[in-house]
Amino acid sequence: MHAYTTTNTTHTHTHTGLSIYSSAVRRALETAAPLAKKIGAPVTVMPDLYEVGGIYCNPHADHMRHEPAAGMTSQEIVTAFPFMNVSNLPATGPWNQMKPFDDGAADARRAVSVAAWLLSPEFIEQHRKKSVLIVTHSEFMDLLTKALMNPLLFAVESGNFTHTRDLARLGHAFQNTSLTHFAISPSKQPQQRPHVRMLYLNRVDHLPQTLGGLIDNGRAKL
Repeated sequence: MHAYTTTNTTHTHTHTGLSIYSSAVRRALETAAPLAKKIGAPVTVMPDLYEVGGIYCNPHADHMRHEPAAGMTSQEIVTAFPFMNVSNLPATGPWNQMKPFDDGAADARRAVSVAAWLLSPEFIEQHRKKSVLIVTHSEFMDLLTKALMNPLLFAVESGNFTHTRDLARLGHAFQNTSLTHFAISPSKQPQQRPHVRMLYLNRVDHLPQTLGGLIDNGRAKL
């Protein structure tokens, strides 16, 4: 299985063996939509691919207190994007259920959960000899990359996630619509973790030169 991830398209992959999974945030859906329309692939909207922190606003003058904000409803998503599969989202109300601002530990747990989903025997078998495109967000992509490549960083076995300020200083910078490519294959030994290889990270050569930009202090200039 080959897993391509893009932040917020696209890798031109025109065979029918492509599955697309997207964050429920509008800008991610708008990124997935053109490719899905071009090749006729459905998009499955997943509730756990949203950006670090969640959906929130800062109505206060100090910009330090985060108030929860509403994401789109399932009906709003399918109205705007009729080819989206929203079966994994709540049937009513905002998809994020107005959850409070996520702290670092909650974001880390979510990244580990998504990594476990991608590495599960069921998911790998379902997508055997296929490609998967995950449309997510830059900071969450950093956490997901860590969870896929070095799960010990998160001390999963103890449940005490170590995504502290120290771990946050060790990370990857991803530009908007950049592509990262993982090759995932099952282990030949039962009960062992699947093999994960990163083939490239933060690739932007599909963008026009004027949009390619540069990474500046860990942030994209886009």
